[in-house]
Amino acid sequence: MKKTILFTFIVAGLILGGCSSSNSQPKLKDMSEIEKLTKEQFAEETAAINVHVVQEMGKLLDKHSKIDANFEKDIDALHKSSVRQMVEYGKVLDKKDEKTRVDYVMASLTASWDAMDKLGTEVTEGFEAKFDARLPELEAYGVNNLERKFDDLFAIMNFLDFERIKEERPESAKEFGIK
Repeated sequence: MKKTILFTFIVAGLILGGCSSSNSQPKLKDMSEIEKLTKEQFAEETAAINVHVVQEMGKLLDKHSKIDANFEKDIDALHKSSVRQMVEYGKVLDKKDEKTRVDYVMASLTASWDAMDKLGTEVTEGFEAKFDARLPELEAYGVNNLERKFDDLFAIMNFLDFERIKEERPESAKEFGIK
């Protein structure tokens, strides 16, 4: 059952996360910089964060021959930096009216889907296969904190919607100061 749920998160994360041709995560911007972005720029940047997360998770699975404390430390660093970045974009949306928030989130999701199409199934299916192969090892390692961080990373776009995060991931909302 856990494997099915985790696989669902993976697929949803890849679909929602998408990918782009950019391999670099944008530099963390503060709210005043993000507020100046057009909707299209906002969408491209949030999609780039999402792409970075998926690519980095794949690299970490390649880097670590076993799931252990060192792997957890690297996932923790990726989680902390990536979620913190997405939360900054979410803070900007949190100040906007509901219609605008929904419009920006939809634009971000669309940008992610477009980037996924450009990347191709070879890369995304490769990641899925890599993750599926390591899933028994991840489950055997059995640290709930690691599972929570993977869940956050697979659903990183959700950090644009603070109400959703507070409801679905209260521990993560608290960790990142989402009120």
